[in-house]
Amino acid sequence: MLLCIVASIHLSTAELSFGTQVYGSHQVLAGQNAGFRVMIVNTHNLRPLAFDHAKLQLKAKKDVLFKQAYKNQEVANIHIPIPADAPTELTLEFDIEASGNSDHFTIPLKVMKKPGPLEMTLLKSPSAQSKSQKDAAMDQIAIHLYPETGKIVSAFKNRLRIYVTKNGQPWRTKLEIPLLEKSVSTDEQGFATLIYKPMAHLKKLTFAYTLDHKPQTLKVPIQVEALQMQVDFKGRRIIPPGQTQEISISKLPFSTPLHLDLWLGNALVQVASYRQRRGPIELNMEIPELIHQPIRWQFFRNLMAPQGSDLNYVQWLSHHTGTKGQEAALNFLQDLPGDDILLKNSPTHTSAMLETRHQALMGRLQPYHPGTPLLHSSTAGRKTELEAWRNNLRQIVHRIFLISALLGGLLLIISLWRHHRTTQAQMKAALDEGFLAGEAVDPRLSHTYPKDRKLDLLMAMIAIFSLIYAIYILLTHIQWRY
Repeated sequence: MLLCIVASIHLSTAELSFGTQVYGSHQVLAGQNAGFRVMIVNTHNLRPLAFDHAKLQLKAKKDVLFKQAYKNQEVANIHIPIPADAPTELTLEFDIEASGNSDHFTIPLKVMKKPGPLEMTLLKSPSAQSKSQKDAAMDQIAIHLYPETGKIVSAFKNRLRIYVTKNGQPWRTKLEIPLLEKSVSTDEQGFATLIYKPMAHLKKLTFAYTLDHKPQTLKVPIQVEALQMQVDFKGRRIIPPGQTQEISISKLPFSTPLHLDLWLGNALVQVASYRQRRGPIELNMEIPELIHQPIRWQFFRNLMAPQGSDLNYVQWLSHHTGTKGQEAALNFLQDLPGDDILLKNSPTHTSAMLETRHQALMGRLQPYHPGTPLLHSSTAGRKTELEAWRNNLRQIVHRIFLISALLGGLLLIISLWRHHRTTQAQMKAALDEGFLAGEAVDPRLSHTYPKDRKLDLLMAMIAIFSLIYAIYILLTHIQWRY
């Protein structure tokens, strides 16, 4: 019974040592790399842990197309080459070992010959327009802001494109920004550029201009993001395939790694992580060999909760960086969900006008879901399996305990009964000796048993069975864990 109690306590304290998480995309491109991230986490607080050994295999049915092993990492950035002639369905098989425990699972992959649609939407630009006047002849002015990286980031310089319209048409004018003590002038297409390092408390940017010889102001609402980083792509929105893209990442001195994803359509083709406490990160990234496709660079710090910590930069792959490539990029933007004034105002475009418009619009593209999608998490499944295994073993332990208790109770009754018979035999022998010695003894005493002994026997049996029942309740209801 003592062994059953110890076993039940150990079963109650058995906990899941880790859970595995895999990030990436179920869609992969034939002839391209497929990027994935693998990590294990503590099941109590979801903090990353370092696994001892991780092995993966890419399989087409039973054929192994690729295999790789990793050791002693918190986050493993994995690149798997997908053969150009790969079948439409593949399987990615994982074996993870950590702290003497293991986890095995598979992830199905779908092979595409061409990239799927870019999972992004076109957000409207921050804007403000003058209030409508009773006088129909009064001109209406509108100001739109287009951050180059899609977001206005605090603590860093931001390149903002300003688009100004008068009665819905581009307006060439001069704008004053009193709070910044700066001024900018728009060109004939209504565009100007402002380098802006935001103040944390500022919620609106005030622009002053002159209309009909009268000073006017417009306040454009802005949202400043505390992303602790800023990226610079040297202004390149159209890039030929196979070239190298220079990327400069400015960041605050945080110790957590910075993650980078490169998406080609809806397929993740490259992943990387950089841990550099101070100073900018300078990268030279190779561009995939495809044409007339959008690519999306995504930067974020928190892998498990990237919301509010990501930056995105979209480029168009084309050998034509002039008018032809810019028109293709604008046509691509026309087909995306969302709307913007720059898509409506489409006068006859020169190459310079096309370049400014497509660069401004691409900065408004935002993904439906930030960060890398979670493909697989074994935490919930392994917890269920552990609980089922623990309950099954606990039931076995309880059965053994009940059988032991019943057998022990039976042996106790037999022992007490034998003790009773032995006592009666001893009393009879003592009485017989008294008779032989000539003592006056009542012969009926040989068939009696003291009432106090019977009461003691009854109380002892009740106490023992109460103790057994209490231990059983303890084993079945109390959780021996914190």
